Amino acid sequence: MPTTNTYIGPADGWVEVASAPKFVRVSAAPYSHPFYVFAKSTAPAATDVGVLVCRHPFEVNEIMTEKLYVRVPVPVPDANQNNGKLRLDVFTIV
Repeated sequence: MPTTNTYIGPADGWVEVASAPKFVRVSAAPYSHPFYVFAKSTAPAATDVGVLVCRHPFEVNEIMTEKLYVRVPVPVPDANQNNGKLRLDVFTIV
């Protein structure tokens, strides 16, 4: 049951956060900052939109065969120490 903390900014594009998990939970700090998720076997294109997540964690309690990607659309206003990046806590069961 690994948990990872990942910092993602707008310039990073789509970042893989999980690969074929049985369960995944992605939450942001600060929780009110938006991010997008996308499930696909290969990296999404820059034009792919994904599903908007804001204020609540994103959870999937099904066996996934795809990889899960996350994108942050705008810099985090109060994250100077992290260069405007959003901290995502990713909990997975594989």
